[in-house]
Amino acid sequence: MLKNVKAEAEKLEKANMEIFDLHAEVARKEDKFVRTMKKLSHMQEYSNSFKEILDKTLVQLSTIKQMVNHLKDQNYLLETERDSLKKKINSGYFELTPRPDYKELQDKYRLDLNIRTDSKVSFKSISLSLILYNYR
Repeated sequence: MLKNVKAEAEKLEKANMEIFDLHAEVARKEDKFVRTMKKLSHMQEYSNSFKEILDKTLVQLSTIKQMVNHLKDQNYLLETERDSLKKKINSGYFELTPRPDYKELQDKYRLDLNIRTDSKVSFKSISLSLILYNYR
């Protein structure tokens, strides 16, 4: 009987040691679980902040795209206006702005304005000088 009690005491001691080891393992697993949950929370915060940054970037990109399209449209309108003005200039510079007839004025008022009225300046030389002047 003493032997049985000693055997039972040893079994009980082994069982207590096993319980102690299992409690220690449970504590380690709980600690690991808590660390894993913290890492998960950190990763979720990181992904949420990344998503916010990505959303802001996409909004800015969309805004930039709209600005580029607006500038392209504006550039196109300005180019068409420039081309129409070029056509007007090529159609006849003298037709756009009225010029006095200096010969008639000199004859009428008998003035000498020191202006040559016998020859006309060629339109091509005026157009070329205007074009060169505009590109300076």
